[in-house]
Amino acid sequence: MAEKPLVLICGDDNYLVTESAKKRIARLVPESERDFGLEIIDGDASNGGEVERAVNACIESVRTESFFGGNKTTWLRNVTFFQRKASEGEDEDAGAFSGAPAKLTELVKAPLPLGHTLLITAPNVPRNSAFFKACQKMGEVEDFGSNLKPWEQDKAAESKIDMLVTKANLEMNPDVRQEFLQRAGTDTRTLVNELEKLSLYVYPNRKVTKEDVAAITCLGRETEAWDVLEAFNARDAKRTMAILRKLEGQKGIAIMLDAMLENNIRDLIVVREAVDRGWIRGGNWVSDLSPEDAVILQSMPVNPKTMNSWRLRRILPCVGKFTMRELRIARYLLITMREKLVSSALPEMFLLQTTILKIIGKGRAAAVAKRGS
Repeated sequence: MAEKPLVLICGDDNYLVTESAKKRIARLVPESERDFGLEIIDGDASNGGEVERAVNACIESVRTESFFGGNKTTWLRNVTFFQRKASEGEDEDAGAFSGAPAKLTELVKAPLPLGHTLLITAPNVPRNSAFFKACQKMGEVEDFGSNLKPWEQDKAAESKIDMLVTKANLEMNPDVRQEFLQRAGTDTRTLVNELEKLSLYVYPNRKVTKEDVAAITCLGRETEAWDVLEAFNARDAKRTMAILRKLEGQKGIAIMLDAMLENNIRDLIVVREAVDRGWIRGGNWVSDLSPEDAVILQSMPVNPKTMNSWRLRRILPCVGKFTMRELRIARYLLITMREKLVSSALPEMFLLQTTILKIIGKGRAAAVAKRGS
């Protein structure tokens, strides 16, 4: 298929955007011709002067023929000023930031000189902007998505992990892959880097085990937070406190964990309800739910049937460790803690640790609730 002369590649996943651009350049410009047939302009601008220089350089490059004639490709790389508002810059920068997208829109609307290709890569382009629509109309847009919700990020990571594992020449069964994703996160560049480390770690073998993942895959702040949830759900106070000590000192960690714990409690309540009503037996969903139960299921805040299957398998063994009353009290304690986090002078990690111990300590939540009533 013939390459279009105008290409926009955008999205938050920097690795996918960059790799796609490199493949495009490899097809457009033979390596022997890149000194004169390819011009790269940096679009990462932090002030009005840099914005104007990047846009003007792009326009000039598109309108200037290759040094020796023939085909030419201009790559405006990593454009970061589409989302920045003029009010965020100094007064003298306002015009540059507000006018840059309009100037680029006019550029892409006009036919490019014969033999010229304009490639633009950007982390985030508003999908309703005139520039984005002009690129769709006049050329080709490769969109890797922006501002994805957590569940969308999880889904995207799951859709590409098979390809990345194969590319790394490794073998992982489904459970190991989920364990790897849980620890490594969803960023593609991080996944690639961690898979490369695993490849070196297990060499000359190819097969990766959960023990390998635990031994070598780096834990980020968010991944360690998931470890807190696992220890919390197991009511393992010692392990929970040990992980929290690793996270101590990180700004805003208590607020983040409070939100994650509250969502986790909500999931536990929903699954516990499904188990208590007999909708799940032996770890499997009952196929012949009554019409009444089906209505109740659909009206729940989270439909367990739509929950990520791996997440459901991790939660299911834990619901028996809490009574429904304990789970409701836990939610109350977490809501109360959130209020204290923004109003109390006590250290946030102390508030988090004491609240968690009240919840997972056997009988402690009920005692706390009784004193509060």
